[in-house]
Amino acid sequence: MEKEDKFLLAQLQDQISHCLEYGIPGNTGFLDNRQAALAEALCRKNPGLKYQLDGGYEEAERRVCRLTPAGQEEPDLLSVLRIQKNGPKDLTHRDYLGSLLALGIKRSQLGDILVREDGADVLILQELGPFFLAEMDRVGNLPVAVEIVDLTQLQVVSAPREEVRLTVSSLRLDNLTSAAFRVSRGEASEAIRQGLVFLNSLPQSKPDRNLQPGDKLVFRGKGKIILSDILGNTKKDKIAVVIQVFKG
Repeated sequence: MEKEDKFLLAQLQDQISHCLEYGIPGNTGFLDNRQAALAEALCRKNPGLKYQLDGGYEEAERRVCRLTPAGQEEPDLLSVLRIQKNGPKDLTHRDYLGSLLALGIKRSQLGDILVREDGADVLILQELGPFFLAEMDRVGNLPVAVEIVDLTQLQVVSAPREEVRLTVSSLRLDNLTSAAFRVSRGEASEAIRQGLVFLNSLPQSKPDRNLQPGDKLVFRGKGKIILSDILGNTKKDKIAVVIQVFKG
């Protein structure tokens, strides 16, 4: 386990203890899939703990682990930073993220960044709203207007995807990972064992697990795909599949 993971879990365990013993609510920052899986595993070891992984919308990639004492209502925790760009220049996820981090914000204080043609919605911790309103007026060299809106106004935009047809020897996780992300099967297997590959938001450790249509596969640092269709066997006894590759 990495040093930062141990630190995260130690902090979370302290919050869990305060929640169970003293009725004090708590929460982490935004976690990636690997961190969220570690946090959930720790929460499950504490019977009676009320917890939730929340990223602001159903398919969020980055989520906060919130702890709520028994008998208390879940407090409002997240808001949406709405960024409206002023100009024709196209801005990417990287542009928005870079400008936000340049303000001195940590990545753990930012959730998903949902880019639109005219701007972006960014999931944030509610307490940071006033800071962004005061400090953010540009993304790169482009002027922007910002406001804080309620989660109910979040504009969820589907990420652009490219449809790709592949042939694989089997539907095993290591085979699909190798073909989809263009790495050797050995590299794919090692990445799976290291917990770098996620199937439907859960880390995997067994390379021989078979995939089904609709499964979402994330390779940390490489990208994300969905297995959308299995077309059947080819003349060379391979399996033809169709995947959706997320762009950006």
